[in-house]
Amino acid sequence: MKEGLFRKNSKDSGHYHSNWLSMMYPRLFLAKNLLREDGVIFVHIDDNEVHNLRLLMNEIFGEENFVASFIWDGGRKNDAKKVSVGHEYILVFAKGNSNDEDGNGETTTVWKERKEGIDEIYAKYELFSKQHSRNWELVSKAIQEWYKTLKESHPSKSHEHYKFADEKGIYFASDLSGPDDGRKNRPRYEVLHPITKKSVPVPARGWRWEKQRMEEELKKDKVHFGIDETSIPNSKVYLKEMSTKHQAAFSTKTEGVQVEV
Repeated sequence: MKEGLFRKNSKDSGHYHSNWLSMMYPRLFLAKNLLREDGVIFVHIDDNEVHNLRLLMNEIFGEENFVASFIWDGGRKNDAKKVSVGHEYILVFAKGNSNDEDGNGETTTVWKERKEGIDEIYAKYELFSKQHSRNWELVSKAIQEWYKTLKESHPSKSHEHYKFADEKGIYFASDLSGPDDGRKNRPRYEVLHPITKKSVPVPARGWRWEKQRMEEELKKDKVHFGIDETSIPNSKVYLKEMSTKHQAAFSTKTEGVQVEV
């Protein structure tokens, strides 16, 4: 009020939502200015104004900077006459276009974390590469033997399917046959083994990729072949491509919300 006093924003008022928006706008605008360029904001709210808050934050932060809307189950009991609502919301916005990894080739906000056990695998890769003078067949065998020495509880053990090595890193051989989706016209074409120059078997369900894609992957050396043409080749999926995981985990506590990003 002009007199400097406070007045309750009653729901009976015709300006109830307008008053709330007028109160929130400058606060959120200031919060955005206080954020670092790679900063994010988490706003906790219930059902009453969540729809208006989303529109307000779209205007201030930009709709393209919306990250996610989390539902927090507070586990509260209430005596609602119609539906007992025990959850609330947390809206997440980035200050800038920091969650767009393809915009300018750079990502200012890190939304992933490195998987456990990865660094030790990389260390073994470097060690075995030196010990075996980059003989990738021997390096691969050494990595596979090392996995066998690990306990099931060891963080690196869960990545033991990454058991092959080449000059680009450690990878696992992924099935190149077409998915079992009932499609009958899967691509079927000849693929030659790089050493024997003989045709390898075509998978029963056909190839996963069209011929042009296969030729591109072959040029990039991203196809794993057996020792001769008798086995079906696989695609190379490198550990470095899968070494991080997205983090957006919320856990309910009596004191409030625990956020991991």
